[in-house]
Amino acid sequence: MKDNLTSEFYETIDNTVKYIKNEWILIKNGIDTGNLKDMLNQIYTISIEPNIDQFSYKLSKFKTLYRAVKSSDIYPDYAEYKDMIPQKGSLNRWNPEDKIYLYLSGAPNKKSKIIDKEYKLNICEKTCMEEIRAVPCNNTKITMCSFKVVPKYANGIVINMSFMNQSYDDILNEARNELKNYTSIIIKSSLKKVKRKNMNLLDIQKYTMNILQSNKVEDKLRKIASIYVTKGILKIFLDEILIPLDDDNDDREKEYKPFHDMAEFFESKKFCGIYYQSTRMKKIKLVGSNVVLFNKDSAVPQKTAIRCFIY
Repeated sequence: MKDNLTSEFYETIDNTVKYIKNEWILIKNGIDTGNLKDMLNQIYTISIEPNIDQFSYKLSKFKTLYRAVKSSDIYPDYAEYKDMIPQKGSLNRWNPEDKIYLYLSGAPNKKSKIIDKEYKLNICEKTCMEEIRAVPCNNTKITMCSFKVVPKYANGIVINMSFMNQSYDDILNEARNELKNYTSIIIKSSLKKVKRKNMNLLDIQKYTMNILQSNKVEDKLRKIASIYVTKGILKIFLDEILIPLDDDNDDREKEYKPFHDMAEFFESKKFCGIYYQSTRMKKIKLVGSNVVLFNKDSAVPQKTAIRCFIY
């Protein structure tokens, strides 16, 4: 039998799934594009902004960042250092053709292990290869380079939209554990105080319950619950929108329009970029992540870290 937290959580999730799915169909078909910004504004104002530390990272936390270029008509040979920095806008998931964003594979606070032994690729490098649609054993010339955040942009805030790989049960269990841990801390703190006052058992129980039922504690518990419900809602939102898009789609501009609106929304809120899961990696049953930076100059390639190889 589900406990109250579980029941309320899943009821909220079920209702939100129906709402977002219906709205997303309208948005994708261009019937109600204004509603996307309204939806984002509601989620942001009610849940993200009051708990911004739970839904963002400082750009300085991204220690592992990579970008790759493969040989093509534009780059018949290996790319040069200058080619690692985009100089011209092109239609992409998060930006229209007239904007230049910097797309990098990477993650905050993580050291990547080698997952492709044949080509000695870590998870971030492997994500790069998937993002540029490089096919193994195809004799493609690859130029890859690690990037470093420019110090003057290090305090920029990146919105975290990387909840795709957590199940709803994972999110719920995290909520339970945090609620349990917080309650445990309160009880232990109360017991230390009552021990010094030499209270009897009944007085200890009353004292502890009064603490747990105080407005301050209830507000904290509500905040914890709110954070995890928001994570659940964001997961629904991301599951619905972050799907692999067909490169051959003739109407890519229409497909990308909601993403452009989202990037514009977060840029207007003074975020410097978006951290999100790689849908290309998901297709091959691996977990990879990317960050798109609204200012292409906020991270730079390292001249000593350029790697060229045949893939």
